[in-house]
Amino acid sequence: MKKHNIIKLLLFVILLCVTGIYLIINADNDLPPGEGLKIVKYPGNFAAFKFMTKNGAIIVADPYGMTEYVRADVVTISHHHGDHCDMSHIQGSPIVLDKADAIEHKGILIRGVAGVHNKGDIHTTNVIFMYNLCGIRLAHFASQGDVPTEAMYDLIGTVDVLLIQCIDILSLIHISEPTRPY
Repeated sequence: MKKHNIIKLLLFVILLCVTGIYLIINADNDLPPGEGLKIVKYPGNFAAFKFMTKNGAIIVADPYGMTEYVRADVVTISHHHGDHCDMSHIQGSPIVLDKADAIEHKGILIRGVAGVHNKGDIHTTNVIFMYNLCGIRLAHFASQGDVPTEAMYDLIGTVDVLLIQCIDILSLIHISEPTRPY
């Protein structure tokens, strides 16, 4: 991995470690229809996000600690621990994707790859989700507890934005180590 890519990745991960961050890609703060992608990081969980597309689709990943009620189109759940699947603030009747499967809805494509929960936990699976939103490819690793296998890398493919949990500086050091050549 090139040094400037590692630095960009680390800066992005540091930003995501801050609770309640809003990242707006190619849009202004109100995200009018037709203007980009908005990513909201919810506090209280390393993996809870909301994605709002330029076409009005709303996707919630690993709902927990949400500070608002959301009428979601799709909810992705990486695994069924309480801090990754709290539907109490989800309104409507969203499509719920909680396994390694693929869906297409409202012009978005979401695909899951089976992973491993925290390292050493052989009883809990973790689904890594890839989202194609507004021409941007995101990977949400949730509680992936080990480096992906070659087969997982092949299924994940190339991503523009990587969302991973970051607990401490050791997490940052670990992810900055090249695990697969480009």
